[in-house]
Amino acid sequence: MLPTLVSSTKFRQFWGTSIKKHYLWITLVAILLGTSIYAFRYSLFTGVMLEIQAHLDDPIADLDSESLGPAANIKGAPPEFALANLSNLNSPDLDSWIQRSQTQVLLIQQKGVIIHEYYAYGTQKGTELNGFSMAKSIVALLIGIAIDDGRIDSENDSIVRYLPEIVLKDGDQVSLKDMLQQVSGMRDRLVDVRTTLAGQSLEDDLSEVTFGSDKSFAYSNINYHLLSLVLQRVYSKPLNEIFEEKLWQALNLEQAAIVNSTGYCCLFASARTWLALGELFLHQGQYQGRQIVSAEWIHKMINEKQAPILFMVQATSKSQGNQYGYHIYSGLDDFPEYYWMEGMGLQLVMINPSTETIIVRLGDVPSIIEIDSTRRDKNLVDGLLKAVEYKGQ
Repeated sequence: MLPTLVSSTKFRQFWGTSIKKHYLWITLVAILLGTSIYAFRYSLFTGVMLEIQAHLDDPIADLDSESLGPAANIKGAPPEFALANLSNLNSPDLDSWIQRSQTQVLLIQQKGVIIHEYYAYGTQKGTELNGFSMAKSIVALLIGIAIDDGRIDSENDSIVRYLPEIVLKDGDQVSLKDMLQQVSGMRDRLVDVRTTLAGQSLEDDLSEVTFGSDKSFAYSNINYHLLSLVLQRVYSKPLNEIFEEKLWQALNLEQAAIVNSTGYCCLFASARTWLALGELFLHQGQYQGRQIVSAEWIHKMINEKQAPILFMVQATSKSQGNQYGYHIYSGLDDFPEYYWMEGMGLQLVMINPSTETIIVRLGDVPSIIEIDSTRRDKNLVDGLLKAVEYKGQ
């Protein structure tokens, strides 16, 4: 037994010494392995979410979809559908990105001049394409206009002040700002989303609306549905007429359509219309010298941000490091100056104030099974922004 004990003792001494000697290396390897597993988990989550985005929009992408309620008209100038004299950057890299990204509409403006305009056949310059959640950004703009008009006192007001049918738990507080920033405690129910998409408001069932005690960031469509109800209450008009009076007439926009029952989705507008709405952000709420919405509100929409721990954003193609204002996004590592509106299927209005660039992109997200696509780029907009920023220098 003695040799065994000796060898056992030497063995322990050897490994004890080795572990102490190589402690730093062992620690580094453990950290790298842990980080790799952690990164893989979030990479997998992002990939799955992007794949869902590649398919989820299909049933409600069209204006005449059977899954959508009736769309109400927003009166405006008739869009000009002639495709003559379209501007083109003559960039092979940009042309390649358009084809690989399933882009159907792309409009790029720099310093007030449209430098590129692309439309796939049948898009009617964008009026046939659903802007999806970019409608949230417009609802947020209108909340600011309602504050300017004195119809709403402040974004810090309780939701109950405007929708008194909602019953909050004792001691609970939910402000309009909480809802704009997605920290109200609201968690969407699928039945509510289906109901509102199909054309029926939740206004008759507001007593059934509940906010959870967990006020951490949680992306919710119903937050913006309720905000749209606030707008309809304070203006005593349906949503399409508020859009028309406060923005379309003021900006001389082209006619559009919206599913009034949502408030979080389903605005069908031309690329030129989305461009003009983007210009409001670039010019601190002004249009041709007229203040449409206060510069203070534009600043709040962009800069009063949440930084969710886990939140997948299509444009960045990542689930961490993203930032969310009043439905205004930021967080591109290589292009930190950009902020943008975003809707399902990678509907985008991207703004770079330093170069005075506005990009309108409408279309779809490619599936992962499409080998030659933007799904294998650093992010879904990397090729686009590189081509635009290079040409803008």
